Amino acid sequence: MADNILERFWDLASVEELERRNAAVSLLSCLEELQTKQSEGLCDELEYSLQRLVKGLASHRKGARQGFFIALTELMAKFPEVPVSAVLQLVKKHLSVGGSAKAQEERGALFGRAFALLSLVQSGRLKQAKEDGEEVLIQLRNLGRKKSYLSEFCAVVMGDLVSQWPHKLVKELALSQIVPEGERKGGWEVCMPDMLYVLLMMEREHENHKWFKNFLKTNFNGCRSLTSQANFKHLATILAESTSAHPRLHSVWPLVIDLVKKKDKDFGDFWATVVEGSLLPGSHEKRFLAFKLVEYLLPSLESSEVPVVFSDGLLRCLVTNSASPGNYLHTAAVHLLSEIVSQVETRQQDQQSDVGSGARGEGNDGPSSFAIAVLTHLQRNTGTRFDHLTRSKTIDSIVTKLDVSGVRHYLHHLMDIFCDPSSVTVRIGVEESESLSAASTQLWVIDEVLALVRNRRVRRESHWLLEASEFILLHSSFSCSSTTSPLPPGTGTGTLSPGTGTGTSTSQ
Repeated sequence: MADNILERFWDLASVEELERRNAAVSLLSCLEELQTKQSEGLCDELEYSLQRLVKGLASHRKGARQGFFIALTELMAKFPEVPVSAVLQLVKKHLSVGGSAKAQEERGALFGRAFALLSLVQSGRLKQAKEDGEEVLIQLRNLGRKKSYLSEFCAVVMGDLVSQWPHKLVKELALSQIVPEGERKGGWEVCMPDMLYVLLMMEREHENHKWFKNFLKTNFNGCRSLTSQANFKHLATILAESTSAHPRLHSVWPLVIDLVKKKDKDFGDFWATVVEGSLLPGSHEKRFLAFKLVEYLLPSLESSEVPVVFSDGLLRCLVTNSASPGNYLHTAAVHLLSEIVSQVETRQQDQQSDVGSGARGEGNDGPSSFAIAVLTHLQRNTGTRFDHLTRSKTIDSIVTKLDVSGVRHYLHHLMDIFCDPSSVTVRIGVEESESLSAASTQLWVIDEVLALVRNRRVRRESHWLLEASEFILLHSSFSCSSTTSPLPPGTGTGTLSPGTGTGTSTSQ
């Protein structure tokens, strides 16, 4: 055995990703050179490497499992002369669990089997292989049933395999292997998050085929799509069980959200039914899951979706848990607040990069638009007291991240509140009997505009500074009776009746 082959296996177990990757590339290059000299069959080095890579998937040493997985995946993709059946035989030989195996050995072997099956799927060798593919599918299903901590992993691999197969092959195996008879006949009643993931992958790839439509019609109450609005209550029940993946976000969530958001008009109903109606009234784990969903959505959230995602129930839960360190989800709530600020900053930096490179911005839904949408929604639904209620500096931090255009929009938002104090509600964080008077809201606006002018961290520009100064001068010294004043009270559509100013009606 060549020394340069043996050395590569040590580097495959490195904790450094780059070192593992380089070792895999070097190993494959050496094997390719040796295999080209082989007239028939597999060279000794290739057979040895294949066996050692499979055995190494059960190793707990450093980064061995990751490194050996990468090398095995690329080896199967690079050498089509290596039969898939040979890998499956090696898996059975070296990664089987004996009756006398210790817990750690059993866990290592089971994870090794899972990674070996994943490598076969990701190598692309099963795209047209019915017999081998069916065997891999059976092993994945059995492995997921054997240990709960492997159930989601195996479901994701099954979903990847289904997405690779042509619809004819999926049709042949859908009723026999992909969806077992018990789960098929039970439909919604027995469907769990892992099986839902596989079904959604089938729908995403094969929804237009007649056989899949008949499959849904027969087994899922005649529905045409698993993610249709009529099925949101069923989805809510199933997705609530995904807290088994706590504190992670189960793999089914990104998939189902992506499919629902493709139906533009349904996302609001989906969020109201699944999150607002099912997760938030539930256990701490379910509320934590709701926070994780908001965090997941933030990078792709559009301004128009801010009121949907930051619903009354979500805001109430966020305010309650962020207010006191003694609350169960305090850390999660504080983390979500920081993520909101980070997302505003990230979008702002992306916009500046686009401007610097000459690229076009995000149009009407740019970073400033998102930040203003968040600011206005949080303030209008917490009686302008969001930072006070959450004992944070979320609003203040977002304001300091705004560009000049954003600051100007925020100033106009404050002016609009002044003109129409009734637009501010107090549904979140206060008793129902409490209410904010128009005068107190207007005083808060004056204080906020003054703070904006004084804050040196806010991006400054003469236009909005002058506009803010005129606004403060007008409403602190006069009572406004007309919107035709040379110093306009705001940019919104609200109007001021006589006596709504905070100063006297006589000029000073």
